Amino acid sequence: MIKIGMKSKTCSKCGETKDISEYWKNAHNPDGLAYECINCRKKYKHKWDIENKEHLQKKWKEYRIKHKYKRREYCKFWRETKHMIVIQVYSDICMECELCGEDDIDVLTIDHIDGGGLKHLKTIPNRDLYAWLGNNNFPDGFRVLCWNCQHREKLRMYDMDSMYKEQFEKDIEQFVEENKRE
Repeated sequence: MIKIGMKSKTCSKCGETKDISEYWKNAHNPDGLAYECINCRKKYKHKWDIENKEHLQKKWKEYRIKHKYKRREYCKFWRETKHMIVIQVYSDICMECELCGEDDIDVLTIDHIDGGGLKHLKTIPNRDLYAWLGNNNFPDGFRVLCWNCQHREKLRMYDMDSMYKEQFEKDIEQFVEENKRE
């Protein structure tokens, strides 16, 4: 607990007197604050991390091995959560394929309306489209499709021979009409 009426404190590292908001809390200390200010602590921690890089790598490796399944479950949960949020945003909450009406969340995915998805995906860190969409405030140019419709759209974008093109488009329209959910 921080002492009542205390507004400032002197850092034990740099010797400067600073506002108490410049110190992390530490319940083990008599005044309830760390001995050194946040800036001094960050500098020390950064220096220590560089000097002990091998030790930290070893510790992280041990942690990853020990908590392998826990980390896997957490990553799976986070992936599914991001997927659900993005699908909800781009499907206006109804969560179904824009073309056929499929509503199974496991087969719904995001499609670049004007194509170029693979090229765009290569520019995204870790190729995590769902995180990128969230971080960029869900930009326009994307829609929700099921895997089947997305594959059909991809085939449609390829330049096909003219004799196959008309029949292919008729087949797609017929399929969509037959499989539309109401």
